Amino acid sequence: MMKFWLLLISTAVLTPCTGLGQGCATPCGTSVPPGLVNNQTWTLAGSPYCVTGSIQVSLLTIQPGVCVLVAPGASITVLSSMIAVGTQSSPIYFGQMTPGSGWGGIILQNVPPGTQFVHCTIEGSSQSAMKITDSNPVVSHCTIRENHSPQDGGGIDLTISNGLQMTLDYCTIIENTAHRHGGGIAASLTNASQLAIDGCEISLNRTNPGQSDQRGLVGGGLALFSGDCRITRSLISDNLNDSVACGGCCGVSVLSRGGGIYSSDTDLVIENSIIRDNTGRARESGPCGNESVTSYGGGIHFRDPNAQRTLTLTNSVVGCNNASTSGSNSTRRGGGLYMESGTLSLVNTTVARNNVEGVWMTGSSSGAIKNSILFFNNSSGTQIAGSPTVTHSNVQNGFPGTGNISFQPAFAGAACGSDDLTIVPGSPSIDAGDPQVSFDDACSPPSLGSIINDQGAHGGPLACNWLSLPPYSSPQTGSLVDRFQIDIARVKMSHFFQRLVQAVGEVCLCHSNPGCPHSLWGPRS
Repeated sequence: MMKFWLLLISTAVLTPCTGLGQGCATPCGTSVPPGLVNNQTWTLAGSPYCVTGSIQVSLLTIQPGVCVLVAPGASITVLSSMIAVGTQSSPIYFGQMTPGSGWGGIILQNVPPGTQFVHCTIEGSSQSAMKITDSNPVVSHCTIRENHSPQDGGGIDLTISNGLQMTLDYCTIIENTAHRHGGGIAASLTNASQLAIDGCEISLNRTNPGQSDQRGLVGGGLALFSGDCRITRSLISDNLNDSVACGGCCGVSVLSRGGGIYSSDTDLVIENSIIRDNTGRARESGPCGNESVTSYGGGIHFRDPNAQRTLTLTNSVVGCNNASTSGSNSTRRGGGLYMESGTLSLVNTTVARNNVEGVWMTGSSSGAIKNSILFFNNSSGTQIAGSPTVTHSNVQNGFPGTGNISFQPAFAGAACGSDDLTIVPGSPSIDAGDPQVSFDDACSPPSLGSIINDQGAHGGPLACNWLSLPPYSSPQTGSLVDRFQIDIARVKMSHFFQRLVQAVGEVCLCHSNPGCPHSLWGPRS
């Protein structure tokens, strides 16, 4: 094993780095002074473009491969059309002119349709990478990484109303931080507005990176406030929502909600997606020991204050998430999913290996679980807390309902990666779902057996969508090790090498610790 890792490290070291700056040449090719930029085309020949102060752009076109470096504190405000369309081999780069000094991000407010960001990398902003208000630019195949917000939405801070629809597709939102809510994305969607997220990765984001006195934070990866959101074929992983009481704050309440996703007053649909290895953490940091410390929803926290909203999970995986607390007076609920209120529809979904209950439903929530697998949650204790209607599902320790079973599902792996929680031939969950034709398996593989519904994420009519998932960049392992304290990401290496070193570091730590919860060594406790 050690030889294997050494070989991988050697390969990575010899791989050319393409990290921060993507090799932007210096000195500046073109200096852009503060003020209005109107009806211009920024070309590869003039790159890099060094923005020396805040600019306002109208009718700006940026060609593939161009680097845009922005001075500390300066921002790019879009007044009308801005076309930044790169290619997979020649992306457009927006980043810091002075390494280590954050810039002001890209701002869009009441911008008419037509602005496009395609194959762009946006990083190093200290005021969110993109702050979007009542605008709906095209954002596709973009990487938004290592940005920070002093408020909400480290990667994207989105506020839209009046029926606007915003789409993010094939984007990577990774290693962003927010002082308050939504480490990766914070979205306020009012007056029938909608957010669609398709084929995206939202990973390694966190709230409260300074670990300051923030006692009620929500949404380590994604925080949703009102409206409608649809997440399809996406990965939400390794995000951290970190609520902390200050050292001298005695007798206070600390609440963390939604390590991966927090949803309030939102109709949320999740299909063919993986929510794994997220942590909602609440902790006391003082000597008092009498704080009330609570974590709800390591993977997802759903809240419906007006009893009108529904959470729909179909053909998805919710695994290896953690509702984490530290303190003598602590409460943890719903390692996978916490329903504070509202209606749940859980169909052909696998909920497994979360540290406490797979699904926790309060008395003010209701719903149905069908054709699903809930196993190895809560140290094999209670899998479902509450009184949903459960049918044709495989629930460890059993659960009342038509067609339910309680047999080891025979998963393919011991972790929660893309393939670990698929069932293998011989599994009792094959053909054990609802036999109605409307639930029949549509694609084999990933479904197994006959056309009768397979329980879990890879059975039923939407199983075909697993065949078209994008290649995610984050590792297929998870860890309770606080990777943000290790802070490997600050080393300016290639994105791949960052992930590799991180994984190797975790394995080495686990190698010397038999009790390590790393997923390579088995299910989490």
